Amino acid sequence: MTHTNNDIREAIERYLAKYPDGYDQDGYIRISEHERCVIDRIAGNDRAQVAISTIAKTDSKILELVQLCVQAELRMRTFHQSLSEKRETFKGLRRHRESVKELRKFVAESFRIILNWPVPEGETECQQALDHIDALIRLREQAAKSAKSDIGATRKIGVAGVNKESVAKTAAETAAIGWLGEGVRNDFGKPFAPQIAILAEVAFGLDLGAVSAFRVREALRTRRRKRDDPEVVRSTQ
Repeated sequence: MTHTNNDIREAIERYLAKYPDGYDQDGYIRISEHERCVIDRIAGNDRAQVAISTIAKTDSKILELVQLCVQAELRMRTFHQSLSEKRETFKGLRRHRESVKELRKFVAESFRIILNWPVPEGETECQQALDHIDALIRLREQAAKSAKSDIGATRKIGVAGVNKESVAKTAAETAAIGWLGEGVRNDFGKPFAPQIAILAEVAFGLDLGAVSAFRVREALRTRRRKRDDPEVVRSTQ
């Protein structure tokens, strides 16, 4: 069933009506003022509503799509904070890995010096404990790398002749557009690039024409490339 613009507006209004003071009736789920502003922008834009009607065919899917837009806008807004946190995570893990190496040397050296250690298997047990710690570090690294499609997008910042503010803004937008396109493709079967371009412009508060279908496809390709390219993660460590 194809929804009209009024249908979509009414579905969004019914959703917002559940949170009159920003919270649901149980006081658990909260919609922030910023989220409400994003939703209002979508609800009040005819182009966005046409895009939604092309992608989503039920009320529940409409709201699912709107929530993806809200989350994508949040990712854009907090992109550089998240990027900084991820870089610090990688630095911390690298320090932990170096510490494990130093402890291995310390254990081996200590058991050469202390000949009368009361537990014969002491060195083996210490090294096994360090093996577990090393495995834990590797698991943390894998978890950090799972988000690497959002890392490395700002590598041009600091290059001579590059406008840092402009590049930083574009990087945040590109990451959010790619995330939104991937979310729509996963949940709705394909990326709907022309429609995502419209929704990104409206949800992110960008100028008309700032996002094209080509830019959406490029953001998706960039996201896939970074996921498959180990150098992207290494460049942030």
